[in-house]
Amino acid sequence: MSARRPWQIWLAILGIFMSGAVAGGFLAPRLTNRAVERGRTPREFVPHMMDRLTRGLDLSEEQVGRIRPIVDQAWEQLNALRRDSAEVMRLMYVEIEGELTPEQLQRHEEYQNERRLRWQRMIEEREKRAREGEAGGS
Repeated sequence: MSARRPWQIWLAILGIFMSGAVAGGFLAPRLTNRAVERGRTPREFVPHMMDRLTRGLDLSEEQVGRIRPIVDQAWEQLNALRRDSAEVMRLMYVEIEGELTPEQLQRHEEYQNERRLRWQRMIEEREKRAREGEAGGS
């Protein structure tokens, strides 16, 4: 009977692992899409971060004055990284497009246009929420 227990335990562990992998694979894309959709606009990042730090750490006015430039600088660095990564992606697509057939190029352009429209709708939705938040907070 003790010979059966080790493989039963391993089978149970494997079952738990597989359940987690399946659940994670199913939920992760949905949760990350929500996180992106609810993300911060550039105007929201610094105030939100400062509010969170001030409240969460009970910062003094003096500390807020010293920390604010640090957060501002981090935001500028994040924006620079975003611009750099956008340029890397643009160059990648230029190279990829050089390898595509005319039919593939047309499909790729259609896909890119759909992606741009989705991105624009997401930005507009964020801006709308930000305006509604500003109007509600006034």
